[in-house]
Amino acid sequence: MQFAYRPNHSTDDAITTLHLSLTHLDNKDTYVRMLFIDFSSAFNTIIPQHLSEKLSLLGINTSLCNWILDFLTGRPQSVRIGNSISSTTTLNTGAPQGCMLSPLLFTLLTHDCAAMHSSNHIIKFTDDTTVVGLISKDDESAYREEVQRLTARCKANNLSLNVEKTKEMVVEFRRAQSDHSPLNINRSNMEIVKSTKFLGVHLPQDLTWSLSTSSITKKAQQRFYFLRRLRKAHLPPPILSTFYRGTIKRILSSCITAWFGNCTVSDRKTLQWIVRTAEKNIGVSLPSITDIYSTCCIRKANTIVDDPTHTSHTHSSPSCHLERVHAVGAKMAEAFVGTWNLKESKNFDEYMKALGVGFATRQVGSMTKPTTIISIEGDVITLKTVSTFKSTEIKFKLGEEFDETTADDRKVKSLVTLDGNKLVHVQKWEDKETSLVRELDGNNLTLTLTLGDVVSTRFYVKAE
Repeated sequence: MQFAYRPNHSTDDAITTLHLSLTHLDNKDTYVRMLFIDFSSAFNTIIPQHLSEKLSLLGINTSLCNWILDFLTGRPQSVRIGNSISSTTTLNTGAPQGCMLSPLLFTLLTHDCAAMHSSNHIIKFTDDTTVVGLISKDDESAYREEVQRLTARCKANNLSLNVEKTKEMVVEFRRAQSDHSPLNINRSNMEIVKSTKFLGVHLPQDLTWSLSTSSITKKAQQRFYFLRRLRKAHLPPPILSTFYRGTIKRILSSCITAWFGNCTVSDRKTLQWIVRTAEKNIGVSLPSITDIYSTCCIRKANTIVDDPTHTSHTHSSPSCHLERVHAVGAKMAEAFVGTWNLKESKNFDEYMKALGVGFATRQVGSMTKPTTIISIEGDVITLKTVSTFKSTEIKFKLGEEFDETTADDRKVKSLVTLDGNKLVHVQKWEDKETSLVRELDGNNLTLTLTLGDVVSTRFYVKAE
């Protein structure tokens, strides 16, 4: 099962699929063996002629196959260090390192490396390959046969297994555990380890996540040095927030949908400490680690529901997914509940003009200070806008498109989603699109209206 170069798939899907296979341990007298394979210079061993033959079998037209064959053969290569250049060597094997096409070609070359037995899974992310054997009653024959079959296929594809870096891990919770004999590949016994690193996430054999969260915490702490230096240089909070999102938050949210749900309370407190430390350095409120997790889960669940080709789409019905999405989303949106009074508005007249609102209506709209009332009942969010000029009300569920008639009588298709501490409302009509982003900061709410190049900002304060 290949997860790389597929729409709406990422490393967390591969890790989640690996973890889901471990539900086999719920059965009596079972354990799981996992072989994490490392290839020696995988891209450099591609034989262009063999690849071209496989591409033809996949139905790729002859002209494209010939173009790829010509691209991979007769490639001159030299090494330059300073002003010195080595002699040129012509290469006829492998794919160029750093070329965006190389991982895709490798994926196509190994597309037929699939599990033969139903009790086994082969999880791939480009050249990162893991064989998972679901063992029952100590019968490892299917698993060992699968490994031997995969080894033979690798040899046929000119792929060399790095036996020193290839590791195996056994996950077992039986009371009477037995010693497990190691796999033998190319006359070498594979080392059985207690933990390993898979796609950047630490996996221990006891299936806890403390090792992974410790690694994440250490990486995040190293970034705080640069954040403090930027703060001492008197950079404004928006720039510091951008740095936080691109460095620290990116580490915290990496594959978070796969591991955070099973973290211990202690690990969650440690991760939350990272967020709070960042808040103190930046000087603004940031989404908590739980909010980050919930936002990522909602985004992932929506992706799975909307994509019938997704590997997790058949795990449960769309209605079941949606119920979970709405329940979690509504819980997170509770921070927006309340009455919000407009205090200040910038560039609102230009925004209304871009919408096509007439002069007289714009004059009234610019002088009116509406009140926004947000309430939640179950998973349905109600947003009322009350003013002396005109009042409107919409009801919606997060992530579900609905019809809306706006205050200026536009008939639009709307979609509201939650992104951390932001409620993102997108309206589409004819060939136009506008976004209304409500962002929380304590008892203050900022509404940013965007249509093309026109941006208007409106500032609200929560009523006591």
